[in-house]
Amino acid sequence: MEQEQEQVWRDFAALLEDGQRWVARLIAALHVASRSRRSAESISRTDLAAEPFIGIWRGREEMEGSGAWVRTSRERAWSGAHDRRRLTPG
Repeated sequence: MEQEQEQVWRDFAALLEDGQRWVARLIAALHVASRSRRSAESISRTDLAAEPFIGIWRGREEMEGSGAWVRTSRERAWSGAHDRRRLTPG
């Protein structure tokens, strides 16, 4: 491993100044990516269904059939039916 590191340093030193800057930026970007990946792995996943905010909607009568309401609204929007109704006199 030590010989490999020495070879990497020799290769780095042999680069032109622009190449060395590019390699330095690449290493810095890899450090940032590595840190953000480690912090993302340390975040524990939350059970959203158990969250109090989500739970406030459980058992509410006005929420029954909300899935059907969303589907109908989307179908109307995608078919343009809401535009035709608005343009139809009456």
